[in-house]
Amino acid sequence: MKHITICICSYNNYDVLYKSINSLVKQSVTQSEYDVLILDNTTNSLTTKHKQAFAKCMILCKKNNFKYVRKITSGLSGARNACIELTDTPIIHFIDDDAVVHFDFVENTIKCFNENKNLVVVGGKVIADWSMIKKPEWLSNNMLGFLSMLDFGNDVKKRESEGFWLVGANIAFRKNIFNEIGHFDEGLGRKGNSNTLMGQEENEIISRISDEYDVIYHPSIKVDHIVPPEKATQTWFLKRVSWQAVSDVMTNDLWFARKPGTKKHIKENLNKILNETNTEKDFTNKLEAIQYLVFHLLHTGDLDDNIT
Repeated sequence: MKHITICICSYNNYDVLYKSINSLVKQSVTQSEYDVLILDNTTNSLTTKHKQAFAKCMILCKKNNFKYVRKITSGLSGARNACIELTDTPIIHFIDDDAVVHFDFVENTIKCFNENKNLVVVGGKVIADWSMIKKPEWLSNNMLGFLSMLDFGNDVKKRESEGFWLVGANIAFRKNIFNEIGHFDEGLGRKGNSNTLMGQEENEIISRISDEYDVIYHPSIKVDHIVPPEKATQTWFLKRVSWQAVSDVMTNDLWFARKPGTKKHIKENLNKILNETNTEKDFTNKLEAIQYLVFHLLHTGDLDDNIT
């Protein structure tokens, strides 16, 4: 029996999907150790260019006995839930379709679970890959989390640690934990053909896991996450932080509620939004201001009177 299934939930992203699949062909362990499942959640018809890229992906899957399933679901969370039902290995490792795994990726994930029988979730390092576009000068490294990048350094980090979180671009579960906690909340996460940028589904499901189990970040499990040109724009980031605030409200993450909410503070944040942004510091301030204001608008329902 194989130890682990690597699950890639894809949506009409075949050019980068090919790179992701190809990174799983030659690993430091043999293919007898792992399965690969690609769940294609594409809903719209393919262009000629997409068809050509799709054909390349299919050839690569067939050549390496990787499983490909076309299944329309409610979005990314629905696709992950479908993967859970379609796999039969003790470990299931989710990566994004624009994530390229490192050579020892599978080996290190299996090793983490084998060495700690109490471990039920492990997330790894997600490194920005700027091969498609140059990193913008206005983008601070501190804002890369909005692109699902994660780097807590080279030490293991436990969920009890301050500021702990994991991202779906690189996260593995012991499969039997889903029997206890249920599946991903399909009201959260990205929707393939939607303009929403909902998130928080990984951290919401982790919040359901009992403290008696271990949930960790491990730096040895690495992926390079390709940044597409359309995400390297200020417009995309402004939209992204707004939807992060929506996700925070939906999951009752009240981190912003602990920050001051006076009318003076609201006015200061509005000024940050209206100011021109040409530097990392200015744009970071704008993002924080927008996330803060959207959160409080949704959480309190009235910025003018109800913020205390």
